[in-house]
Amino acid sequence: PRARGPLTAEVLTKLLVSCPRLHTLDLSRCAVVGVQVVAALAEATRTTLRRLSLAGNTQLAEPALQALRLGCESLTTLDVSSRGAVHDKGIIAILAAASNLTALAIRRAQLT
Repeated sequence: PRARGPLTAEVLTKLLVSCPRLHTLDLSRCAVVGVQVVAALAEATRTTLRRLSLAGNTQLAEPALQALRLGCESLTTLDVSSRGAVHDKGIIAILAAASNLTALAIRRAQLT
């Protein structure tokens, strides 16, 4: 059966929690991505998530980047490009926590 209605943060959070071995995720331009979703993602995939794109999520607030920092130890690639304002503190926190990070895309993001 075909899903009806828009994707909600609650549904996306439940989906992420049920996929603990997820290693690649593209949430580009996904309007429901916020602190709740990123925190669930960080917790559920702490040691497995390798590649994550949050590109184009202009409404994604700085607390979401801070939440991601808690579960990004396995990240090798992170894309926060075209995200609007990206605070230096959030990026620095992720860089400090993600020791395996080899690619960071921040193009068209406004560093503050």
